[in-house]
Amino acid sequence: MKTFRCMYVVAAVAAICLGERAASAQSYYQGAPGNVEFGMGSGVYPAGAMMPTGPAAPTPPALPPMVAAQQAVPGAGPMVPAASQPCGNAETCVSGCCHGGDPAWHVFGDFLYLRPRNETVEYAVPTTTVQNPPLQTGITAVMDPQFSAGIRVGVERALNDCSSVSMAYTYYRDENNDGPVTVPAGSVVQSMVFNPNSPDAGTAWTTAAAHEVTSFQYVDLDFNHNLWGCDCSCVNYFVGMRYAKLEQEFDSTFADTITANMLTHVNFDGLGLRFGVDGERALTGGFYTTAKLAANLIGGEFRADYLQTDNNAAAAPVANTTNWRSASFVTILEAEASVGWQSPNGRFRAALGYLVTDWCNAVKTSDYINSIQTNSYHGGNQMGTSALVFDGLTARAEFTW
Repeated sequence: MKTFRCMYVVAAVAAICLGERAASAQSYYQGAPGNVEFGMGSGVYPAGAMMPTGPAAPTPPALPPMVAAQQAVPGAGPMVPAASQPCGNAETCVSGCCHGGDPAWHVFGDFLYLRPRNETVEYAVPTTTVQNPPLQTGITAVMDPQFSAGIRVGVERALNDCSSVSMAYTYYRDENNDGPVTVPAGSVVQSMVFNPNSPDAGTAWTTAAAHEVTSFQYVDLDFNHNLWGCDCSCVNYFVGMRYAKLEQEFDSTFADTITANMLTHVNFDGLGLRFGVDGERALTGGFYTTAKLAANLIGGEFRADYLQTDNNAAAAPVANTTNWRSASFVTILEAEASVGWQSPNGRFRAALGYLVTDWCNAVKTSDYINSIQTNSYHGGNQMGTSALVFDGLTARAEFTW
């Protein structure tokens, strides 16, 4: 009885040992997915023999669109949603920031089509005769700027998954001509831009014309960082510096038996801080929408001059006011919204949008001419009490690598 009991124990131990050896070999010699291959000299199965196929490994869950975009465009800096992926109503927020991998470069170019606002200059009016106040007989001649083109180009370098630095340059120039203004017999042209104490202000002119140029330039240096993001939306903030330059020129010519001219320049240069936020929402089919708000706090100086001449025998300036200067603080507010499309891999993007830029406390040409005529640069007639605004369309192309 004891002999049979011992044989039973030995058989059980042998079975356990053989099972463990087979399991160890299966875990060590792993071949193609779903199969186990044993090599030569295993001592258990011939070389190349295959174990029966086991159950397939579970399929990993699909990545959120934002994560898929992270793998498609590594290291692209501040968060950009995966616009090539469809976005449902339920969003899955992902931890961390936008992209992983090595840093990436990002370049963009914008075409600007803007129009200056609050920049009109009334320079001549038809009247029956030169009198004070005049009796107007026709439409006031107004220099009213129209739409003109500008550019904005920039480059961005990602520092890590969440941050980047960028530099951008913006140039815009608007140039317009108006006139010549002519009047029928019995009426004359009276200047609205001459110094009222000059003889030319009381002259009856027969024709008048005007020319105006308004331009600005920006150089922006920003640090960008992700603030919040989900699979289809993101919000970033930026802080940096801006150099701003504004140039305004206006000249008018009045003719009769003599010719008189008036020329004025109003320029500004300044440097200051800027900050703001931008957001993006991915749509279906690769489309997306963006919005951006920025405030620029610029300390600088306005410089202006006014020159009035005519071709009388004296050939001397009728009125010459030069080197007017004023240290000023200008706030430039910007708002921009756009709709765009990006390629499936996210490396090319194109967008069309609307931009408005508001120069608060800016001295405009009309402000300066009014101050010359009233001999008042402060108080109730202080210059810079109304904003100089530029608004219009933008078209952008972007590349990332």
